[in-house]
Amino acid sequence: MLLIWVAACSTEPKLVVREDRLPLERRVNLPSGVRRVRWVAVPAFIDSGWLEAPEKPYRLYAFLELPSPAPSGATSATSATRKVLLPESVARAILPPTVPTRAAAQANQVEVEAALPPEAIAVRAAGVAVTSADRVPGGVLLQLYLPGGA
Repeated sequence: MLLIWVAACSTEPKLVVREDRLPLERRVNLPSGVRRVRWVAVPAFIDSGWLEAPEKPYRLYAFLELPSPAPSGATSATSATRKVLLPESVARAILPPTVPTRAAAQANQVEVEAALPPEAIAVRAAGVAVTSADRVPGGVLLQLYLPGGA
């Protein structure tokens, strides 16, 4: 019986990929030119089962498809890049195959090479935080923290 309970607590929630823009637009100002969105929301914390949290915060991961940058060197060779960590299941769900990923040192994580987006992402809803907004091939990878009820 204990084994069943432990197995039930350790399973990862099933991801539901959404492509509707309105929930994102209510929370942040999307960059201009967004053609398509793919996003998932996952619990920010794993529920231990001992105490119920009064509010359930979420992490929202979104890929915002943008027109390709001009080939005239819109992203220069000197642009600063960084490695962004994503849960592997999230990366598989929202990123197109044109965005290369590498296995990360942490289990179940992947690295994506990214640069700063072409414009800042401004928050529209109270309590919402942009934890990361990075330019990747074909668009912007956006990560938000959503408090319960946001």
